[in-house]
Amino acid sequence: MLSEKFKNIPLEKDTTILERKELRLEDYDVMYEKWSYEGIRAESYVFFNEDIKSLSEKDVLLLVNKKGSNYKKADYYTFVNFGFEVL
Repeated sequence: MLSEKFKNIPLEKDTTILERKELRLEDYDVMYEKWSYEGIRAESYVFFNEDIKSLSEKDVLLLVNKKGSNYKKADYYTFVNFGFEVL
């Protein structure tokens, strides 16, 4: 069961969630997701924006510390995607 803060993470049409679990990265709650979309498999850390409001984009990317990461901030969540693999 997902905690309240992560229960409304948006999901793009045709995306399949392969794995999902709540974790902690240092002092921050995060949702880890492994997913596939249109022949690509990747992973994401999803942060609740309110939790990381004092962090810059650079701070978040340093926290995640994954090569090839990309950062996307949405209304309530920030997504750091990494581990891209073409299927």
